[in-house]
Amino acid sequence: MYRSGFGSILASETYPSKITARFHTVPQRRLPWEIWVGSNGERFVREDEPSQPARERALLQQPELRYWIVFDAGIFERAPPGVIGWTREQIHAAFDSHPMFATAPTLAALAERAGIDAAGLQRTVGAYNQSVRSKRDSLGRTHLPLAIRRGPFYAIRHQGHSASSVVGVAVDDRLRVLTAADEPVPNLYAAGELLGSGVMMGNAFCPGMLLTPALTFGRLLGSGTLAEK
Repeated sequence: MYRSGFGSILASETYPSKITARFHTVPQRRLPWEIWVGSNGERFVREDEPSQPARERALLQQPELRYWIVFDAGIFERAPPGVIGWTREQIHAAFDSHPMFATAPTLAALAERAGIDAAGLQRTVGAYNQSVRSKRDSLGRTHLPLAIRRGPFYAIRHQGHSASSVVGVAVDDRLRVLTAADEPVPNLYAAGELLGSGVMMGNAFCPGMLLTPALTFGRLLGSGTLAEK
């Protein structure tokens, strides 16, 4: 299994649920001020990891592909707004109304409201704050602007998702769809994402990699069927 996205903020815990927002998780676009923790309260990847596949593989190890973005009042006040396309005021309002947004005066209370292991979160924040002071992080993070120490504290739950599948329909070298017996189905062809990303990328995900094969195979398919006629 391999997932192809680092997560979004869902409307509710009831599945299927629509995506309501996304947090900036690409350090090349916005450096992280927050920490990312799993349900055990522990960080699972350096938040400024430049490699998208490395971040996604780390999330793959988290239960239910779920994690929380945790920060405090100081970070909320000084960092660039983290939710893509939202103002600071919109983010603040979401903590009063959105089920994926939690806030509390203490880390222990935040953990209880968000569904995170409290002891694990306390240890993680303590260790991270020490990293900020020493400018040396155990996970290798280099952007360490502020410690997490002043309430209220905040957590935003992110859910992993995938927009494509690694598996797809089987085809032969003429892009004819094959049956379970490896026999071509008459007049049925497939190209692009229908073939599955695993055919193109193996056990990895390259952004945009499904677009070029769709165009190329579509052209080959069109040329081949026209030639047969």
